[in-house]
Amino acid sequence: MTNSIFLDMDPGIDDAAALMMISAHHQWKIAGITALSGNVEVEKTTQNALKIAEAIGVDTEVFKGASRPLVKEAHAAY
Repeated sequence: MTNSIFLDMDPGIDDAAALMMISAHHQWKIAGITALSGNVEVEKTTQNALKIAEAIGVDTEVFKGASRPLVKEAHAAY
């Protein structure tokens, strides 16, 4: 049985590893990815998600999500 999952992430190294692990399990089908602002801007995380998905052969749509936290100020990691 295959289960669909939609991922909401800010792809850096940790989320890249999670995406690779999820895609390796055949019981999961990645239905889509929303990349949002995290330690870097949403434009960067969206590009990261697109590149990671392409590199590991995940054929799904990637959507640009929230550009800032809903409750507090954003803080970049650099």
